Amino acid sequence: MLIRACYLLASSALYRQATEQVERYTATGMRLLERTRDPVQQAQFQRLRGGLFCLQGAYDKSRYYLLEAMDALRGQPRSTAVRLQLAAVYCDYGRVCRQRLEYADACSYYKRALSLLEDLPWPGGVWVYVHYGRAAFALEDHPRARELFQHGYDNAKVSGELWGRTAAAAYTAYYQAMEGDYERAAVSLADAQSCQQRLNSPLEGVILHFVSMHIRSRLDLEQRTGSPLAPLLTYSPESYARQGVRLLSSVPSVFEAEQLSQSLRNGIATQQRYRASELYSKNKHFMAE
Repeated sequence: MLIRACYLLASSALYRQATEQVERYTATGMRLLERTRDPVQQAQFQRLRGGLFCLQGAYDKSRYYLLEAMDALRGQPRSTAVRLQLAAVYCDYGRVCRQRLEYADACSYYKRALSLLEDLPWPGGVWVYVHYGRAAFALEDHPRARELFQHGYDNAKVSGELWGRTAAAAYTAYYQAMEGDYERAAVSLADAQSCQQRLNSPLEGVILHFVSMHIRSRLDLEQRTGSPLAPLLTYSPESYARQGVRLLSSVPSVFEAEQLSQSLRNGIATQQRYRASELYSKNKHFMAE
């Protein structure tokens, strides 16, 4: 029970990018495992170590622990628990590859993860679709990315899983808005905002701000004041960019955060004069630069 509690607490902390808590609960769990020497549970905590080093940008260390977990799980009988953990390791390793801009390898590992899940609403499956979709988005393979995010969102609605639902719903709203389907986009975006309020995930918060910036920019460009999306997007595109940049300032190589920062720099570079209201607002959305 204590080992299980440490695993769940470390996993939750990993989603929230709370690195100190991840390190503490992972270390405690590994010490408790010295008595049982259960290879599957040891692989679970090796995966958590790999995820922690990925958050810190230590990708070589992250790969080492993820490969250790991968090898251990591959040698076990393919029970449901082993399949789920192996899918999670493949997804985590794909994330490291994606953050190292090794997109072909990343997509390969995401595909392996999905093949183990067999398109069922297993716990953690939403994140596989989300991370795979983010890789496709970065490669500008938008038909594939849209399909993956929609699969992840549908999976989340069936399973009731909240982790990853904000990101899947937000990106689904992005594509619906780009297609001009503003009513469905508003439903998806409202769901993303509701989930984010409940979980307060930094990574999903950045993704939500990234999507909000793009949709708000489109509404401003088309001057759609009566859109059903307008009540959900009360800030300017620049404000969403600044909020997103602040959320994950300590975590390297996050695609959406880098894109937000670039958009903010481009916006600043094109402005010739600044008003006080552009530099400071009552909501404390300060300029990041």
